[in-house]
Amino acid sequence: MELLHNLFAQGQFMPHGYCYLWKPELVGLHVASDALIALSYYSIPATLVYFVQKRKDLPFDWVFLLFGAFIILCGSTHVMEIWTLWHPTYWQAGFLKAVTALVSVVTAVMLIPLVPKALALPSPAQLEAANLALGTEIIDRKRAESEVRMLNAELEERVKVRTQELLDTNLKLKTEISQRQRAEVALQKANDELEIRVISRTTELNQTVEQLQKEIRERQRAEENIRAMQNQIIVQEKLASLGSLTAGIAHEIRNPLNFVNNFAELSVELTQEILEEFENQKDRLEPSELEYLTEVLSDLHQNVNKIKEHGDRAARIVSNMLLHARGEKGEWSVTDINTLLAEAVNLAYHGMRGNDTVFNTTIKTEYDRSIEQLKVVPQDLNRALINILTNACYAVNEKKKEIGDGFVPALSVETTNLDEQIKICIQDNGKGIPDQVLDKIFNPFFTTKPTGVGTGLGLSMAHDIIVQQHRGDIKVETSVGDYTKFIIILPKHASSESTE
Repeated sequence: MELLHNLFAQGQFMPHGYCYLWKPELVGLHVASDALIALSYYSIPATLVYFVQKRKDLPFDWVFLLFGAFIILCGSTHVMEIWTLWHPTYWQAGFLKAVTALVSVVTAVMLIPLVPKALALPSPAQLEAANLALGTEIIDRKRAESEVRMLNAELEERVKVRTQELLDTNLKLKTEISQRQRAEVALQKANDELEIRVISRTTELNQTVEQLQKEIRERQRAEENIRAMQNQIIVQEKLASLGSLTAGIAHEIRNPLNFVNNFAELSVELTQEILEEFENQKDRLEPSELEYLTEVLSDLHQNVNKIKEHGDRAARIVSNMLLHARGEKGEWSVTDINTLLAEAVNLAYHGMRGNDTVFNTTIKTEYDRSIEQLKVVPQDLNRALINILTNACYAVNEKKKEIGDGFVPALSVETTNLDEQIKICIQDNGKGIPDQVLDKIFNPFFTTKPTGVGTGLGLSMAHDIIVQQHRGDIKVETSVGDYTKFIIILPKHASSESTE
């Protein structure tokens, strides 16, 4: 507020005229000079603005406007000099000079980088030389245009001649095309007739080929049936021979075994009667003699009971052998596979126990009860299963002999009901089968057992029964030192009718 008050205050100062002692000639000189200077300064910016407005292409037009502002402010300072002769508003005069100084400094600073650019502008002499060169270029261009027009006229004449030639050529081509089209129509007609003949002949050939293929398929089926029947006859003959041999051996064993069982039973009764008689006559014997005789007879009675027990067990095994050796050759019948497999497990286990009394193994069974009865040859299939199970028992028993008490023999028997098949899995934790002999185990007379222990016919016969006779499949999964797993696949609709 004080600054604004001082800006317009006059009481503290005296007018500038007092400095001139108010001499009219001196005051008039300063007033006239300052007035003329101010008018000149005001006219120059007007001229510059007019010049800039008329010359729109003028480079650096802003510098002219900046000069105009600077000159107007300079003129205003001279007007303020006239004013302060009678009015001492020196604050306003100083403020005006400060603004003039600011604009003048800005103008001076802006001119410094502008000078090189202004010096780079072409001079009038350079512009005149450029105009002269441009005029020469225009003359040359007009001369070239004249030559181009002459060439265009010549080219148009040539085009007319060439166009006429093309028209004549086009007329000839139309004539040739018309002739070619007529030829193509005739050729298409011939092709259509030929295609009709080819289609007719192809149809006849396809019918002939289909008839031949049908006859070939029928002949192949007939040959497959013949081969299957031959293989089945061979397997049945093998099994019949083995059945006869088994039956003969069983009959030969059964007769002395019956004597053993009968006399063992009589011996049990006799020892029991003697023990009872000793009990009645104990008063007549010395106590020490009675005790000794009673102990001997008790041991004898126990031994005879063991003979009778194992004789009965041997009789059951022989009865089962006769049962499975009995029947017609190749007789197909509806059979419960789970029951048949359970009997095979029992026979294989007890057969191994008969050869080695210390043999023992855990047997885990898991039978799928949803499996319906299948039409198979039960005697033959049972022999195949017994052969595989016997090999499994032998494998775990041999591994037990090598490792000792640290090994627990185990068998796993499992059946599974599939869509059109059933699967039987028999797995043991024996020594496994080496890779180098895995593809030979189903060959006749091939065996990994010591001489005199195996004949090499068990797995071969099992393969023939399962694959050739029952149209199934048998696979082996094994890991040396860990396990062996036989996977048997039997079709649900395989029977003797499939080979008729």
